[in-house]
Amino acid sequence: MGNWEPDEWAENQMDSQIGNPLSKAKRHRNWLATNPWLQHNLVRNPFGELTRDEKIEAVVLDEIWLESCTRWLGQKRALIELVGRKGRGKTTRLLALSQRLQGAHYVYISEDRHVPGLPEAHPLIIDEAQRLPRNLLKRILRSETALVLSTHWPLLSEVHRPSRMVRRQRIGSSNNESLIAKAISKRIELARYRPGQIPCVSQSEVKRLHKRYGTNMRMIEEALYQEWQQRIGESLGSHHGGFQR
Repeated sequence: MGNWEPDEWAENQMDSQIGNPLSKAKRHRNWLATNPWLQHNLVRNPFGELTRDEKIEAVVLDEIWLESCTRWLGQKRALIELVGRKGRGKTTRLLALSQRLQGAHYVYISEDRHVPGLPEAHPLIIDEAQRLPRNLLKRILRSETALVLSTHWPLLSEVHRPSRMVRRQRIGSSNNESLIAKAISKRIELARYRPGQIPCVSQSEVKRLHKRYGTNMRMIEEALYQEWQQRIGESLGSHHGGFQR
């Protein structure tokens, strides 16, 4: 469920008895009654799937890193290669760069290796670049455009290295307890309903998650989604039960 106000949620609902639009007060009561997260000042489970814009808003990145990438991509035939296993934060970094850089275009290569039309862009940002057909990858690397690639393994060792200004960065090593705590807090904040107190995740919980899942942010978020779904069920009928504030 998105961050909807009562009027939006009930826009098309009709009173079954009189055939008129539900009153604003009744719509509000219905919305409150059907969304258990509201008792915790949230509109939804904070760790569910996000839209692209929400993913960008949820990014926890060092401004220095973003500025450094921006300067690097200003060079002729510059290339940034982000290498890391799934769930480490490659996509969120690419989306943040795509929003920041005027003229950038983000392309995702799906598991079936379908390659959409690659536009003229500066830079061209390709997510899951290891799925690109080898010949197409070579052609892209020989082009003049600046590139940002995310991949599960280094690609430039597999092809003839072009005459590019290359910067390779391994993603995931910086996913320590401090960054995990900030990322979790940001996700919860994005699900806020209105000003006031909201649930939080304790430092001991962060330690537990980091110990179990390491640097895999995706697994941490999936685990929290399941845990919070269970807690919201346990807290029904109580005011704060199931969550720490």
